[in-house]
Order: sequence, then C-alpha cells, then structure tokens
Amino acid sequence: MSRNSKIERYHGQGEGVNEKNIERYGYPKYSLYSTRRILSRKQQIEVTDEDGNVLYMSESEPMILLDKTLITDADGNEVARFERRPNVIREKHVLTMSSGMELLLEKEPLHIIKEITNIKKLDWQLKGNVGRLNFEIVDIFGQVVAVIGQKRVSKDDKYSIDIYQDECADVVACILIILMHIVRDRNIKGAAKALKKAGPK
Repeated sequence: MSRNSKIERYHGQGEGVNEKNIERYGYPKYSLYSTRRILSRKQQIEVTDEDGNVLYMSESEPMILLDKTLITDADGNEVARFERRPNVIREKHVLTMSSGMELLLEKEPLHIIKEITNIKKLDWQLKGNVGRLNFEIVDIFGQVVAVIGQKRVSKDDKYSIDIYQDECADVVACILIILMHIVRDRNIKGAAKALKKAGPK
C-alpha cells in the first residue's frame, strides 16, 4: 500500500514513514522493523534497525498456557522476559525488564472496535486495532511514544515501529513482541472455536 494509506500504517525499510502518521504525530526519531517467522516450529522474532541490523530477538515454544519468552539483544544479553497469565476475563501479560522493573499489560474490557490495553507501572496505554497491529502507544501525558503498523500481505508477520521517544525503544520493542504473542494466541483460539462449531461432518 502507499505511504498515505489510511488502512495500513506499515512501511518497509527505506520507504519512508506513513503520511497519515506524520500528519497526526509528526516525524519519528527513527524506525525499527520486526519479523515473526510463521513457518518456524519455535516462535522466533527479530527486531532490526533501518539497515537490517538485529537489535532484539526472542524465541519461545508455541504453547499458549505456558507462554514464557526471553528477549535478548544482538549480543545475547537479556533485555526482558515475559509470561502470559491465564485469566478468563482479561488478557494479562507480565513483562520483566532486565533492570527488575515489572510491567503488567492488561486489556480493558468492553472496547470492541478500538482496543485499549493499560501498561501498569509506566502508566502507558496501547490504543488501536491490536488484531491488525495498527496502534499507538501513549504515555501518561497523552504524548505518543511509538506507532506500530503491520504489513497486511506477507509470508511472514512484518511490522514497522516508529519511535517518537527514543529512550523508550527497549520497552517498545518488548511490548511489540508481547503483542505478537497475543495475536497468535487469539488466532489459535479462534481456529479451535471454529473447528468445534463446525463439528464432525
């Protein structure tokens, strides 16, 4: 899609920032890019810079109930780890940074079209369509921290991350990795429900 697309906020390396994002938020400090290998047995995710250099990576076994993931930098140093907390009412994921700071991502109920997820401790919010991963992260003052868009047609899941507060890049990259897991969980559950509803033929 074009740089002025209202639907897809994703942009590839060297393509320039989405024009609608620039109109609404201004120019970001820089952009990062992420890929999840769909056909890999393990959940492998990489976050790279504009030149394709790997900055962050994660790997975890594809098990919904025991979703524990380690996120490292390019040298293998731990940046964060997170785990999913099963809850029948709200989705909860805990992100623990290497500094020891623990962040709880908790989805607010009753938001159907535009989801809102609170990030406790930082007092941030995720706002947007997490199912298509087009959303913004805002701080306690309502200032944009980052804008993330997903490529709609790709053999792998691809995302662009426009960073507006560069001191927050580590946390933003880790949050995106969590959201990839959230979308994967929803897709697996949705497929299971569809099969159950269809029943035996």
